[in-house]
Amino acid sequence: MTHMNRSSDPTRPSSIVRLAGAANPPKKPDHDSPPTASAPHSRATSPIRLFSWSAFHRSQEDPFVPVDPFRIRTHFRRLTFYSPNIEHNLPFDPTCEENPFCIPPLRCSPEDRFISILGGSRDFILDTFPRQAYLHLLLRLPSLYFSRIARVYENAQLSKPDLECMIESYSSTRQQQQRQRIIRSSPIPPGAHYNPASALPFPDEWTSTNVSPALFRFKQSWEAFIDSLLREWKTLNLVSALLLSAIISMFQTQVMANDPVIRTAALLSLTSALMSLSYGCTYIVRFGTMRSMYKATRWAEEAARTTTFIFWNVWVLLAMPAIWLAWSMIFFIVAILAFVWRYGSSADPTTPPLLSPTAAMGPRIAISALFFLGLLYFFAIVKTLHNYGRTTGSWFFSRTQVENRVPDRQVEDDAQGGERRGQRARDGDRGRERTRRGHERDGTEPGGLSAVTGLGLKGLDEVASLQSTSDEGKQQHQLETSV
Repeated sequence: MTHMNRSSDPTRPSSIVRLAGAANPPKKPDHDSPPTASAPHSRATSPIRLFSWSAFHRSQEDPFVPVDPFRIRTHFRRLTFYSPNIEHNLPFDPTCEENPFCIPPLRCSPEDRFISILGGSRDFILDTFPRQAYLHLLLRLPSLYFSRIARVYENAQLSKPDLECMIESYSSTRQQQQRQRIIRSSPIPPGAHYNPASALPFPDEWTSTNVSPALFRFKQSWEAFIDSLLREWKTLNLVSALLLSAIISMFQTQVMANDPVIRTAALLSLTSALMSLSYGCTYIVRFGTMRSMYKATRWAEEAARTTTFIFWNVWVLLAMPAIWLAWSMIFFIVAILAFVWRYGSSADPTTPPLLSPTAAMGPRIAISALFFLGLLYFFAIVKTLHNYGRTTGSWFFSRTQVENRVPDRQVEDDAQGGERRGQRARDGDRGRERTRRGHERDGTEPGGLSAVTGLGLKGLDEVASLQSTSDEGKQQHQLETSV
């Protein structure tokens, strides 16, 4: 049907005007210009847009990203940090203050610039330089181990909800589990044995059907990572043992044993190799238990920390055997090069010169300091491994244990009181049942003495009732005292 024009309808523009409008489309509004009074007309919203199509797609969960504690946190600032950006060559409008939609350029003073430079220098001296210097003394090996563990979490595509589910699964304390056993006694469902405090099955029963694929991949990757660490430490121990035998054989040569430079380097190498061997043996013995998912959640929490003590953390702990073995190799190479360049020609002395008592204090202090530093690291390793070896639930929510101690005790007391009352009632029923069976066996009843009332023996019914009542009271008293 054709559309009938009415007097109230707006006038339709001609075809020439429509063609001109199509050739010159309206310009997009400029953000720098003020908005016009009349808003542009938009087309009607399609009915299909009323449905939220994004609801049909599963929202992507936030991935778990470990925080690198060894990155450089201080950014090198320019001297013109607070000055306006002059690279864009923006013209300056003198009437900018009169226009409400114009932003004036930033102004900086030499005082602000000096404060900015002073703050950056302070952050560099107090934070960046000590962090990087200590990391270079450790040959940047802790950063390497951190990247390896971070790759385990990234390859498994572990998300934050999965990690939180694992933490909640292993954070139930013994008091909470005992309270749940007292309050509710639900039968174990058939199939896999589930932990009553969590929705996840035990890690030994994880499959791709009862847990998320990310958790299943993470379990496999974590176990493979621990196995690779154990193989690596066994190899490092083998190298350390061979290096120890090579260093000890150096002292059999008279020249190398008496030269102060060669002897000091060899003793430093010997101490470092001994520490590396000790750390490796400790890790091989203790890291066999790190395959559990409870320990994996502990490592994940360490990786997610935003503040980490840079001088001692789990990444430094993992790198200790490799660090000390690397320094042992460095000192051993120094001893070999010193022997090469100090002896072998006719101009070199046949007997090495001895040090004075004052000069001999330097090598002695250096070797002793290195030995005590190794002992300090060894005590830190033992303490950290002891903390990781605690039972499940004693590390996560110790405050929850203290808060739930009084309510749990009240629940236990109420349960024990209910059990005592029920036992007393059952014992009373058993006593009355035994009394009734005794009367039936004797062929008499509690009122059986009323048959001789015709003989003139009156009042025997009351005597019989009193005697039976006293017997029941004695039995009840004996049961209460026994309970």
